[in-house]
Amino acid sequence: MNWDIILAATIPAVIVFATAFFLMRDFMKKHESILREIQQDEQRKVMAQIKTENRKIVSPLRLQAYERIVLLLERISPNSLLLRSVESDMTAAQMRSKLITAIRNEYEHNLSQQVYISVEAWEIVKNAKEELVKLVNSAFGELKEDATANDLASKVIELSVQKGNTPTDRALVAVKKEIQNIF
Repeated sequence: MNWDIILAATIPAVIVFATAFFLMRDFMKKHESILREIQQDEQRKVMAQIKTENRKIVSPLRLQAYERIVLLLERISPNSLLLRSVESDMTAAQMRSKLITAIRNEYEHNLSQQVYISVEAWEIVKNAKEELVKLVNSAFGELKEDATANDLASKVIELSVQKGNTPTDRALVAVKKEIQNIF
């Protein structure tokens, strides 16, 4: 008879305990899920704020980089480069060396700008520089051995006119389009 009383008291207690256990477990799972969602939402908000702050800082730097790239392309354009470089007492070989050095120096001076512009835009700038060096070498190759710096300058201009748009002109158009798309 004692067993009957013990079972009569124990079974309802076990049922109540099991019910409470499962209810609490479900409640805790839902509570943890809600907390996890809140934390993820907070993380997204913080990341959005960080990105917004970064844009405020990086956008002017990117714009400045594009400005520097445009300046680079303008400075290495054949007309600009020749105006700054031609000296009447130079030979064509000396002039060729001076032009190529000037192109490479301008390019190397602006290498860090590639961090702020697209890979495609930087590739266009790099190709423009290489095509311009080829243009100078090609013009030099068409001259006689005793040619002067003025002869080389004339030949570079002549080849530029024959090709239509210079490599720097094409690069400028591409960079300007990219700037307009971004800003």
